[in-house]
Amino acid sequence: MALFLLGTVVLGIATASVVLVLSRWLPGVVPRWLIPGSAGAAMLLFTIWADYTWADRTIAELPDDFVVAGRFGDRSWFRPWTLVEPPTSRIRVLAGTRTNPNVPDLVMAEIVLFERYQDVAQTLQVFDCTAGERADLVPDQPFDAAGRPQGLAWVPLSADDPLLRAVCDATHVSG
Repeated sequence: MALFLLGTVVLGIATASVVLVLSRWLPGVVPRWLIPGSAGAAMLLFTIWADYTWADRTIAELPDDFVVAGRFGDRSWFRPWTLVEPPTSRIRVLAGTRTNPNVPDLVMAEIVLFERYQDVAQTLQVFDCTAGERADLVPDQPFDAAGRPQGLAWVPLSADDPLLRAVCDATHVSG
C-alpha cells in the first residue's frame, strides 16, 4: 500500500509539473486552480483505475495451474465510484488438491486468499464432494487410521458453489 500511495503522489506531482510547464509555454492566462486540479484529477483517476484493475492484474500473475474460485467486491461510501459498480477487492484461488485413496470421497485443497492491501492468506480445507460439504483443517488435525480427518465442523455448500465445483472438478470427484 505504501508503494501505491507513493506512486499516486508522484503521479500528482508529475501531472502538476507538466501542466505548469505547459501553462508557461501557452499564450494566455491559465486559471490558478488548473495546476492542483489536474494533479488531483490524475490521482483520483489513477486510484479508480487501480481499484478496477487490481483483480485482473493479480490473476494474470498467478501460475497457470491456479484456479480462481471466487471474486468478491466491496462498496464504500468514501470511494463513491464503488457504489455504481463494486470493484473486486478479494479473490479466492484453488492452489492445489490432494486425495487419499483410502478416503476417495474427501479432497484436501489448498486455498489462497488475496485481498487488496492485505497479506496473502493460505488455508487448508477438506471437501466432501459426495455430500457437498467443506471443513477447515487446523495445524494439528487428528486423522483416523484410514486417513479420515476427525472432529471437523462441516459446512454445507450449494451444489453450484464455485469453490466446491473447482475442487471436485480438479480431482474428478463428483457428488
